[in-house]
Amino acid sequence: MAEGVLDTYLRDYVAVLDCHKLNHSAELPSLGTQEERRTVAQELIAGDAAAVAMGFPAMVNPSAAEVQAKLTDAIRERGEVTPVDRDLQALLEKLRALRPQAQVVVDDLVDELRHSTRRLEAGTAREVMRSYGLSYETLPGETPEPNEPANPPPTPAPAPAPPA
Repeated sequence: MAEGVLDTYLRDYVAVLDCHKLNHSAELPSLGTQEERRTVAQELIAGDAAAVAMGFPAMVNPSAAEVQAKLTDAIRERGEVTPVDRDLQALLEKLRALRPQAQVVVDDLVDELRHSTRRLEAGTAREVMRSYGLSYETLPGETPEPNEPANPPPTPAPAPAPPA
């Protein structure tokens, strides 16, 4: 008698796994990507309905309704975030494309400032250049100017050369 009950329980267990499209080894399905998680959630919800229709108790902790609510939230959030992410990536790509042109303009401006201030005293020329946003770093062995910060800002890396 007990062997028959055990057999029924095991067959029911396998039937519920089949309803939820879970493999019989009870290994967790892959949940690595958004699509995989959504697919598993949809299969659990549909599997619960199929299991209940076959007379099995509804799943609990979480219930199918709770899984459905979380799935709905994830789908809604993806609909809100993905377009914004796409727009951000498009803008960043445009900025990357414009960077070489901007670097040429900056280099031209610095050349023009150096030419315009070539006859000024060095300290005055540096002040003019600073007013345009340039920064200076004291080299090893040089005495810093009194109004120069103790830790000068880092020098930005040179822009990559435009493709030929």
